[in-house]
Amino acid sequence: MSKQFFRVINLRILLAGLVFLFVMAVLAGCGDSIQTSSPARPTATAPAATPTSNPTTAPATTPAEKQPVVVIPPATVTPFSIEGPTATPAATIPPVPTGPTVTAPASTPISSNPANTPQSSPNTPVATPQNNGTTANAGPPPATTPPSGQPNGSKQSASGVIFYLKDNALMVNVTGEKAPRQVADKVFSYAQAGAGRVVFLQQSGGGTTRTMQLKMTGLNNGQLQESVLDTRLFETLPAGQQTDRPSGLYGVDTRSMGEIAVSPDGSQVAYTKANLSGPTFEGMSTNEKPTELWLANLDPANPSPKRLAPNDKDYIAQPLWSPDGNRIAFIRTTAFGTGAGYATALWSVYKDGSRLAFLTGPDLGEVGGEAFSAHPAFNLRWVNPHTLTFQANNQADFPIFLHDLSLGRDFPVALATDAAPGAVYCDGIQRFIYLKTDDGGQTQPGAFSVGLTNPANQTGTVDKEAAELYGCEGNNLLYLTAKNQVVLARLNSNGTAAASKSLAIDQGPDVQVLAKLAPGGKLAAVQSGKITRVLADSGQITDLKTGSFKYETLNLEWVSDKALVGLAFNTDQPDQILAANLAGEQVFKAVDEGKTLIFAGPDRTAKGNF
Repeated sequence: MSKQFFRVINLRILLAGLVFLFVMAVLAGCGDSIQTSSPARPTATAPAATPTSNPTTAPATTPAEKQPVVVIPPATVTPFSIEGPTATPAATIPPVPTGPTVTAPASTPISSNPANTPQSSPNTPVATPQNNGTTANAGPPPATTPPSGQPNGSKQSASGVIFYLKDNALMVNVTGEKAPRQVADKVFSYAQAGAGRVVFLQQSGGGTTRTMQLKMTGLNNGQLQESVLDTRLFETLPAGQQTDRPSGLYGVDTRSMGEIAVSPDGSQVAYTKANLSGPTFEGMSTNEKPTELWLANLDPANPSPKRLAPNDKDYIAQPLWSPDGNRIAFIRTTAFGTGAGYATALWSVYKDGSRLAFLTGPDLGEVGGEAFSAHPAFNLRWVNPHTLTFQANNQADFPIFLHDLSLGRDFPVALATDAAPGAVYCDGIQRFIYLKTDDGGQTQPGAFSVGLTNPANQTGTVDKEAAELYGCEGNNLLYLTAKNQVVLARLNSNGTAAASKSLAIDQGPDVQVLAKLAPGGKLAAVQSGKITRVLADSGQITDLKTGSFKYETLNLEWVSDKALVGLAFNTDQPDQILAANLAGEQVFKAVDEGKTLIFAGPDRTAKGNF
């Protein structure tokens, strides 16, 4: 009985199992399924960030992977002191939020006794931080895109327009017009701004109080249109305090006044301006007024002058734009010397007023056990957006130094310690060409070259007979040899000559040879005695006729790669300004004459005889 009972139970269990399997098969056939895990969540995709439009700086690019990003805290500067039109501060450059972060110290403002800033004595022009070779003062190079082409208002010279100073009046000569026109009187200095525009300092007012104003004039459909960019740069001292010293009229050394630097795209101008409300300091004389660095837009409707570098202790001078138009370098000094040299320090600031920083000088460190100093620094040049080069007056030597702002070091790198004054830079091959000095400081024949990297392994001889350097454009070098030949040489990447063309000079004992290289480096104007010639890189030589003009000295300056200006000087006759169009008659023609004529080519400031 019990065995039969278990057989029935087993049979029922087996039958139930078969029914269960049948039901599951039917459900599967109907397409149902049983989910045994949670569904995968879709990956959230962040939308691409749209760069914010910034009129000052192009959007920053993303650094390479694993490259540290240096975050620069905003500089603590004195708020803008507004004079004239309302100043509108530009947007600061935001840090790129990628990669590991390295924090650099904020840049140091120029002000009296700022926190953590050593003070300068009356004999020292600038407060120099302790040089430890590691301080990140200036921040990394800006990650920006240089402007393409030449936008409207660029520094390209307007065809057929020549600005010049005649007896302290600013004049303009326009091709096709019968006579030059006066732009303004009582002009202290001017600089060309391209596209038929000029920026200048003009003395205004009368009586006992006179001021200097910053103005701009441009040609529009043949009409001169003048606008005021800043109303009060300098102001004369009270009559009883005026002297005949360099600072005796305005309380500011005239050698620090009137310097004008137009931005690479022609949209802004950097200039120096007296701190009229600040304390005075002791320079060449007592009670001299400090100068500051300012910026204005070359827009008559919106000049918006603003202060970039406040200063109450010394002079700011020689503003120089970086090639990308983002940064401005300048020197600081308490005096400009009387021939024995003067100490200078180099600083820089971004055009929006941020990252105001000490760079180097007067102490430049030691090279091979010899101490070097900048007394003064001169021949300043940006070789790229974050690298500044200069020569230093160091007693008998004039060494070439390179300062990479992205490294954050106080001491620069010496490229050549035995260079003579007047080294030239060939941007096409990134090399300096220089002559050397002997132990007595005398320039010796022989041109040498040095690269920007590994200078000890990248020096070479260019020409053992070279006696004077005139300039370099791209990789075309212009120089004079000891055998009285002007040479236009095309250089290889290592600084050696690949090809050259020469012009023999019949040089007497009292004849000076002057030569100028045209923009682009394809032509060279050569002046020797009463003869002016143009040497082309093809070897062609063209005589420029001077007609009946008589002169003892003719200084040459290129207006463009086809137009040449000459300033003719005589001891017993008025000065003359001449112009020649190489695409036309190739003859010098008279433009004007006067007691004193001054002309400035592109990227230069001309100062009058105030």
